[in-house]
Amino acid sequence: MTTKESTAFSAPGNWYRGNLHTHTTRSDGHKSPEECIAFYKEHGYDFLSITDHRLGPNITASEDILIIPGIETHCSDPVRRVSYHIVGIGLKQPFDEDLEATKGPAQDLVDMIRAHGGEAILAHPYWCGQSFDDTLAIKDILGVEIYNATCARIGKATSTVYWDWMLDRKHRGGEPAIWGLAVDDAHHYDIDACQGWIMVKAPELSVEAVMNAIRQGHFYSTQGPAIVDFRIDNDMVHVHTSPVKEIRLMSNRAKGKLFQAAPGELITSASCPVWKNHYIRVECVDENNRMAWSQALYIGE
Repeated sequence: MTTKESTAFSAPGNWYRGNLHTHTTRSDGHKSPEECIAFYKEHGYDFLSITDHRLGPNITASEDILIIPGIETHCSDPVRRVSYHIVGIGLKQPFDEDLEATKGPAQDLVDMIRAHGGEAILAHPYWCGQSFDDTLAIKDILGVEIYNATCARIGKATSTVYWDWMLDRKHRGGEPAIWGLAVDDAHHYDIDACQGWIMVKAPELSVEAVMNAIRQGHFYSTQGPAIVDFRIDNDMVHVHTSPVKEIRLMSNRAKGKLFQAAPGELITSASCPVWKNHYIRVECVDENNRMAWSQALYIGE
């Protein structure tokens, strides 16, 4: 769980840019794995997870970019009566999803990913039509996609309301924090590519270091804006960003605070007293309406 003493902004290391959800011609993507790697390298990415549908990676290392072995599994859950897509990243033993696994339940997919040394991420819950309770029905997931570029094609790119629900319920239940991730889920490599990514703070660019940083929540998600600092000091929350028109401090229920720039101007910081025994996370919006999201800080009594 992230605390005010342990965040991406206080951790040592360097910032690395990466996408953890993308597809190639091995499933329903429009670029080959080699073309996909070259594309993301050309656009300044440091690491990439190729997550083809039901197929483990055929490339687990590259001289051009750090490869995080991944897969996208999915099923129609017979109990919840809804579709689940579960992305696996950091697989130590890559695998293919067999036909039997597609029958569900979704928890089996999570367990399968973890049994192969990976971490499970709940993909695009809004696109899947899941209820809030559906998202809480599966255990041991590391994070949830809060922005998915390919889902923008049907107007359902953001799933932050699901994230807030999960943060609130898991906090009250004493469960570990759940991280929020922005991803491309690239298929066509047009409006679904280079639109959402994570910035990871890690001591080095290696699979182990990047995965450990992700597990600790030492990253933020973005479409472009930078979150420079987010910390608690003497019962005050302080945020510093690249120039943006809005900074939003988000929490559960009716708690939160909006900071807006004056017309024609931009802001780069915001501060306010913390509200205790709740979580706080940051959203910021730049002049082109691109967003960035911090991970949540849980504040005790």
